[in-house]
Amino acid sequence: MQMNDEGRWDEAMNALAGIADYARQYVPGTMEVSFLNSPVRHVEGQDTATIAELFIKVQPEGNTPTGAALKRVLDAQIIRLDSAISTRGYADIKPLDIIVITDGKPSW
Repeated sequence: MQMNDEGRWDEAMNALAGIADYARQYVPGTMEVSFLNSPVRHVEGQDTATIAELFIKVQPEGNTPTGAALKRVLDAQIIRLDSAISTRGYADIKPLDIIVITDGKPSW
């Protein structure tokens, strides 16, 4: 990883830590963190230390398949919604907020 890449990765980590702080204060529930080029996913803990640990475990590499990753997330949500239509469970499905932070150029 080049020095410039490290700076962008740190910026992405700091941005996510700020969002996590906001979410913890104002949006009850769970925040899920997924990385586009890694199987690492995290659902619990939104504190700055946890975010920093995730960014140490995962390092940027390759391209940034933003479109493909968003399609996976949205397809799963659509399936969840479609399967719950006309059931009481439909009203229990929480809205999906997606925030994309990238250190690189997004691609489809």
